[in-house]
Amino acid sequence: MVSRFEKILNPSAYGFDATFVMATFLSPSLALILDDYLMECAKENLKKILTAEMKGAVTVAASAHSSPSELSEEQPSSLVSLFPDLMAMAQAKRSTEGVMRGLGVSLQAEKILVAYTNDLPSSAHCADSLRFWQVHSKKYGVLSDIDLQLLTVHASSATIEQVFSIAGDVADVKRNRLCPKQIEIETMLRFNRKFIPL
Repeated sequence: MVSRFEKILNPSAYGFDATFVMATFLSPSLALILDDYLMECAKENLKKILTAEMKGAVTVAASAHSSPSELSEEQPSSLVSLFPDLMAMAQAKRSTEGVMRGLGVSLQAEKILVAYTNDLPSSAHCADSLRFWQVHSKKYGVLSDIDLQLLTVHASSATIEQVFSIAGDVADVKRNRLCPKQIEIETMLRFNRKFIPL
């Protein structure tokens, strides 16, 4: 049991999954229970996700505002042969702007996380997560979308019912000497049978 909690609560553990820590950080009423170390871990992982999401948005926006000639990768051979220095300078400028845009997105993601941290309520009793995100969803934009992905509860329990049904078939009366780890492995294999190549 301790090893399972270690994978979601100890960032230095092998196979650490930061999803739980990030979801806790994005829930204003629960963020207060995180210590400084887990808070920083959540911020770093969210910063990576925010940066990737924002870079995707910047790329889409940039391609929407580009002219068709800018989007074509082939340049006419006459331009390349007549103005090689100008073409090289233009390409260097584009790559420098791309790097600067990437740095700007990273700094912007960090600013969003700092602003969110500053807006967290000081006590859990005045922190209603739903109300907080209704009020602040416009302010935090992409972070609000990530919050929805991490904190949304599925409306159906059909999947978990299927897993329990399969586990009941695995751990029946005739197989009562199976250890819990073996039951877990067999249940996982049977549940995911359709994904296993024959």
